[in-house]
Amino acid sequence: MSANMIRIALLGLVLVGLVHAAGIESFFPQGEVKGIRQVSVRFTDEMVPLGDPRLPEPFAIDCGAKGGGRWVDGRNWVYDFERDLPAGLRCAFTLKPGIKTLNGAALNAQSFQFSTGGPAILASDPEEGNEGIDENQIFVLGLDAPLKPESLKDRVWCVADGIAEKIPARLVGAKTRQTVLTHSRNFFSQYLEVLDRQGTRLFSLTLPGGTVEEKLMRHATRPD
Repeated sequence: MSANMIRIALLGLVLVGLVHAAGIESFFPQGEVKGIRQVSVRFTDEMVPLGDPRLPEPFAIDCGAKGGGRWVDGRNWVYDFERDLPAGLRCAFTLKPGIKTLNGAALNAQSFQFSTGGPAILASDPEEGNEGIDENQIFVLGLDAPLKPESLKDRVWCVADGIAEKIPARLVGAKTRQTVLTHSRNFFSQYLEVLDRQGTRLFSLTLPGGTVEEKLMRHATRPD
């Protein structure tokens, strides 16, 4: 083999090594996550020219929360939600057909999903770690999303030091619930403080009149 042929072969190997498929290098978040406020995407190649006010959004978005996307630079795109996402949401981001890099390379169709999981406890009365709990204790729980009472069947229990078995729990009736919540203003203060930090107002926007505490209590104490 001549020297020229060897050089051509080596050049071919180098060129092959430089070829790659344009696409998405990273997408966050994915799977089940909590407290999400932003989606961030990094592409393998330059996608848009900087300084262009008409930069296109690369994704079709299916999500029950409002927000807006923007290009940080030629390869990085972010989508900011108006507030932290509550529980119970499922979001999908799918590349729009025909999306190309700045150099004209087509991207393969890709879709990414994440969910915010089921409701989580934000506040409780008594608080976790309280030692003054008796066998007939009533707990008040503030969640980060509404839930259907029937979904709690066989899913709620208590555990206690020295007792190996799960201690079953049950939902109280409407009359007992109203009495308990009427005397739970300290709990509501704690709950509202957490909601304020998250920028979330659960329930209160749909109930007219009264203070926020009263609105929350009216919702929580409505008949079964």
